[in-house]
Amino acid sequence: MTHIAPDRRRATRYNLPAAYTPVSVRMMHSESFDLDGHAYDVSSSGLRFELDRPVAPGTQIAMRIALPGPDGNPLDLGRVGTVTRVDRRTIENLCYAGIVPVIPS
Repeated sequence: MTHIAPDRRRATRYNLPAAYTPVSVRMMHSESFDLDGHAYDVSSSGLRFELDRPVAPGTQIAMRIALPGPDGNPLDLGRVGTVTRVDRRTIENLCYAGIVPVIPS
């Protein structure tokens, strides 16, 4: 992992290998991890990730992620949290392309 310069966030962020840190997500009311994506960076207070479908802010999710371990082997982690922000440009780009994003609730 590469250190990212401090910014306005509470905790230091660390870059993850681009497109090589997969995540699987499920809504808290669901039994199956049916959303896939990848993580961009991680800190002690949050994680920036992208999924194959949009998820509304405020949605509670469970996530599985494999982070690179100190010995080179992946560390499989499970986390529960709440989506706090969504990149609006991604949703707008889908709409401009004629794709209607469906946001599960």
